[in-house]
Amino acid sequence: MKLTGRQSIFLSRFLDLYRQAQHPLHYSVVAESLGVSKITAYEMLRLLEDRGLVASEYRLPEGSRGPGRS
Repeated sequence: MKLTGRQSIFLSRFLDLYRQAQHPLHYSVVAESLGVSKITAYEMLRLLEDRGLVASEYRLPEGSRGPGRS
């Protein structure tokens, strides 16, 4: 399925941001950098992931042991 103009612009700007950062970016960082709301960035990234154009990666903060009992 073809991307809309808005989706294409978001993807282009996101890829520029990712190339500059050279590491995975949290959606809240993407939102702030691109001047969109967090929910817009999250939903757009999910849509692009569903289309196979970006990938998500789950990372825990350093020193965190993950879900479960402490």
